[in-house]
Amino acid sequence: MKEVFNTTGSSRIEKVIFDLDNRDITITFKGNKVYKYVSVSEFDFNTFKDDIENGLSVGKSFERRIRINMQAKSYEKVLHTRRRTR
Repeated sequence: MKEVFNTTGSSRIEKVIFDLDNRDITITFKGNKVYKYVSVSEFDFNTFKDDIENGLSVGKSFERRIRINMQAKSYEKVLHTRRRTR
């Protein structure tokens, strides 16, 4: 099951998707840069999710809970294809 949070008021992050089954977090940054953080620790996963639900700064929480703790762990840039419009 996935939960999607469209963030408003964040200068860097547009959307956060939590995969509750695998504890994966997919983050869409401004400019359509998408990163997927896989198998996030249960504590960091739940704390980051709680921070967003409670209206705390998404960017600051991301830096404290995910980015710092996931540097040595696996993350991947997700590539999106766009359709060309004529």
